[in-house]
Amino acid sequence: MANPTVDQLFGEFSNALERWFDRWHNAIDSSRNGSYPFQQFTSDVAETWVDGIFVSFLPASLLGGVTVTRDQVFPVLRFALLNRNNVTRLVAVPNLTSVTSMASEHLFDASGANKIPTANVVVAKVGTTGFVSVTLQNLASITPQPPAGLYAGNIIGQPINAPIARIVVDLP
Repeated sequence: MANPTVDQLFGEFSNALERWFDRWHNAIDSSRNGSYPFQQFTSDVAETWVDGIFVSFLPASLLGGVTVTRDQVFPVLRFALLNRNNVTRLVAVPNLTSVTSMASEHLFDASGANKIPTANVVVAKVGTTGFVSVTLQNLASITPQPPAGLYAGNIIGQPINAPIARIVVDLP
């Protein structure tokens, strides 16, 4: 008969290793074609540290000494643009089953005075895969042209009417 505590430990360790290998694989592929920005590297390192801390404290949690949980990370989709051409990226979003449609908020800079309008940010659920496609389109045609800088906003899922991911754009 299997021990549920040992089964849970092996399951969580396997999940952490799978996430580590996925990040490593994506980093290698992205760096080979020159599309691995330092922001993504920093995010990958931080997520790996969080996974490492989680699996390190998990045995103590199962013995009752401390409570350790792995909350779902709010996915952040980063665009480090070199120009204002159209660009599309995918982001994995957990628990998309209850989301039937989605839309982006305006992407604002830190001052809140400049924005990339929602009309220039197209978001769509990719089948039943758990991925969301985000396309930045016609950025060069925005009037008035937003200045270079960092812009951010959420993707809102419907009918839950809650943020399901965040978009961050480094506009040149």
